[in-house]
Amino acid sequence: MQPDRGRPQANFQLIEYYSNPLYLMMRFWVFLWCVLCGSEHLCAQNYAIEGRVVDAAKGTRLVKCRVELMSLSDTTYFQDETNLYGNFYIGRIPAPGKYLLVVSQVGYARYAKAIELREPYQKLDPIRMEDSLYVLNETKVKAKRDALIQKGDTLRFKRNNTRPTRIWMPFIFK
Repeated sequence: MQPDRGRPQANFQLIEYYSNPLYLMMRFWVFLWCVLCGSEHLCAQNYAIEGRVVDAAKGTRLVKCRVELMSLSDTTYFQDETNLYGNFYIGRIPAPGKYLLVVSQVGYARYAKAIELREPYQKLDPIRMEDSLYVLNETKVKAKRDALIQKGDTLRFKRNNTRPTRIWMPFIFK
């Protein structure tokens, strides 16, 4: 008698392999490992803040301001820069709590404010930066001629214009 060609023949070696207790136990441990490692990322709730930085006098948006967020309870630190529209976004803040928001920009007074994160997403009121002008004293710049002489394809140092310094070679001058 010939076998029935309409029915597929069972491969008993494959069935024995997949029903092996070691294979089933290995599949269980891989599944358990995936569930435990993946659930931490699914359950973790991150917090975020968003805001805008503007000039207090003109009301224009400030670009490239440095925005820092520091935790008051530990050393957690986040930073961002404002974009072309004066907006910033700091995300992936791990926990709610009290933070110090510091905004700085060249030509403006530093802005610092204590904020408390309670909600997963918090939009701040526009931050108004005040002008800060400092008048510096006069600065004099003196220059000496280089102690190099170029002759052909070589460079030579003038000995009378150069001297070793004590700062960089203290072991020579004792």
